[in-house]
Amino acid sequence: MINRVDRYVTDKEPAAQFARSDIVVLPYRRCSSSGPLDTAMALGLPIVSTRVGGIPEAVAGYPRVILAEPTNPKSLRDAIQSAVRWRGQSSPRTDSWQDSAARFNELSLAVRSTSSTAVQ
Repeated sequence: MINRVDRYVTDKEPAAQFARSDIVVLPYRRCSSSGPLDTAMALGLPIVSTRVGGIPEAVAGYPRVILAEPTNPKSLRDAIQSAVRWRGQSSPRTDSWQDSAARFNELSLAVRSTSSTAVQ
């Protein structure tokens, strides 16, 4: 069964929506970040999304994700058909707050290093 939610979702609704989901499909045309994407990943759900904005970076390393081309129905259809193989499977979290903090620290050091060489 496909349950399409194409409206604003109140703060009380997501838990029930995600609990009933086997796959989360996020066919964005444009997007900088996505709360539903973060929630789906936190719950270990398989994800189909479009390759827009910061989505590719946000899902980097997530084991059950397929990115479709934006505004391309065939690409989205193919991605959904491929993701069906993951139905009912969840992905274990592969990162932790410690991992996130370490990656942020590495990024911060790299930015500072780049900034200091650019100023010279």
